Amino acid sequence: MNTLRGTATDLAPVRSNFGFAPGGRRMACVRTRGRDTAFEVWDFDSGTARLRHEEPSAGRAGQAQPLGDDRVLLLPKSGERRPLTLLERDGRRRVLHEPTALGGYLLPGPDSSSLGLLITHESAAESVVWRVGDRGAEAVVRLPGAASGGVWLDARRELLAVNLTSAPGVRDGVLVDLRQRCWRTLLSLSPDSSDRVIAFHPATGLLVVETNAGGPERFGWARLDGANTVRFPDSLRTSEHRHTALAVDPSGNRILVQRYSGAVSTLHVYRPDHDRLEPLAIPAGVTRGPAQWSRHGIRLPFTSPTQPTTLLTIAPRRQPSVLPGDAGPRDWAGAELVPLNAAAGEVEAIVYGSDWARADRLVLALHGGPLSSWRMEFEPLFQDLTAAGICVVAPNYRGSTGYGRAHLDPVIGAWGGPDLDDVVAIAADLGSKRAGLPPPMVLGVSYGAFLALLAASAAPHMWSACVALAPLLSGARLHSAGAPWVGRRAAKLGALEEIDDDLGTRDVLRLCPSISAPLLLMHGTDDEVIPVEQSRALRNRLLESGAADRLDYRELPAGHHEVVTGRSGEVRDAVTRFCGSWGRA
Repeated sequence: MNTLRGTATDLAPVRSNFGFAPGGRRMACVRTRGRDTAFEVWDFDSGTARLRHEEPSAGRAGQAQPLGDDRVLLLPKSGERRPLTLLERDGRRRVLHEPTALGGYLLPGPDSSSLGLLITHESAAESVVWRVGDRGAEAVVRLPGAASGGVWLDARRELLAVNLTSAPGVRDGVLVDLRQRCWRTLLSLSPDSSDRVIAFHPATGLLVVETNAGGPERFGWARLDGANTVRFPDSLRTSEHRHTALAVDPSGNRILVQRYSGAVSTLHVYRPDHDRLEPLAIPAGVTRGPAQWSRHGIRLPFTSPTQPTTLLTIAPRRQPSVLPGDAGPRDWAGAELVPLNAAAGEVEAIVYGSDWARADRLVLALHGGPLSSWRMEFEPLFQDLTAAGICVVAPNYRGSTGYGRAHLDPVIGAWGGPDLDDVVAIAADLGSKRAGLPPPMVLGVSYGAFLALLAASAAPHMWSACVALAPLLSGARLHSAGAPWVGRRAAKLGALEEIDDDLGTRDVLRLCPSISAPLLLMHGTDDEVIPVEQSRALRNRLLESGAADRLDYRELPAGHHEVVTGRSGEVRDAVTRFCGSWGRA
């Protein structure tokens, strides 16, 4: 077996919370290596990226916002009393404000004459817009809801569009008048829809919006030239792919569009006046916002199975490139897309390990959700497993996003139904492709851990071992025990509806005595999504049923996402050692 390479995975630089200065001359982000986080500021004046400033950050949730005059605003982790600090050109720093809000984010001014805005979330029902100046921050407008985004609508820095969530799933675009200190609704297509303002180009009047009114989310555009009619082109409304607008080009005549095609995202340029979509050549992987489109090119976050999240630059007449130091040789395992047979036809799986069909140790990994998916992105846990000689198959069974409504909808109102059928069928397909080899192990995170436990209960002979990271026990138990927002979302996705078939109610506590495979169960004591009490109840039930000799139960001081995303080295190490020993000491 290969040597565990956990230290290399811990040292992989992962970047997040990207922010761009007006005009795209500067970019700032949070860089994470293991438990260490730092603010980074990069400049592009020379035509290539150069690291201009670096300093420790209090956590991944911080934000560094470069300004148009080479200064930087620093806003450390939200939820604590942390100073909003101005980093001057000469390295001196001044505290401008000490917000005590639940959270917040920064918006740069459109030019060098303004430090920009701070938008804080005072509660789930109220946000405050602060004008940031050299002498501090001044509260300007209070908004009844949770604000997000921010698009300047005029060159005088007086009109701003933000998106305001007033109830679960209900969001409107609102216009904030900073001079008059008031606001009004700008975009609201229906009383219960989510409507957002994405971008605006003042010179041409091109407005880009997004909505789910009348069905799936889609984006549209308008020219604010008097008619103000929002168009939702048919070319951007395919049922198989979701198109997301990311940025407008400097001329105001082209829109950068991201499209998911299964596990991979692609980039396109859309010309509204010609209704034409043109692809951009980028590496296979996943792009995300925010994006910056300047005269020097397009820049946006990017990741792939062999590339931790970095900044991708797409410049005219050049090959796409990432940040210096991020493109060097790495011993990361590559991945390929493989079709596998599921209960209702073929599904796409991301497979790590070139010899997966003949490997002794194989993990079938189940994603969270229920409406989520695996993507062609960097996965620290999968890298550690592959480095230890354990191949990984990560399928996008029914309920996975990115494959159209027909693939997604069957799981709504049927948790542990069609998706469980697919998981069992995929395991059987793997068995037929791997004749004579041990059965796969099943590993699940969050909702996927619920699925893994159901699969280990319903088909115990099909698995060598089972790993459940932060599992829920049933839709009904999650609804009653989780945070209010979790319960509301669970109910909306049909968590309280029961499936009437031979297996019966999908309740892990009822079914778990059938589990015969060795089981690793891990949960964070600070889990804010699925309470740790769910795993504690499962542990007690398993011990009552005589499973003490095959149960490895662990709690750690961590939140939900630290456990299920592979961010925690303790989780990765425990899972890799467990799977490497087939669940036996």
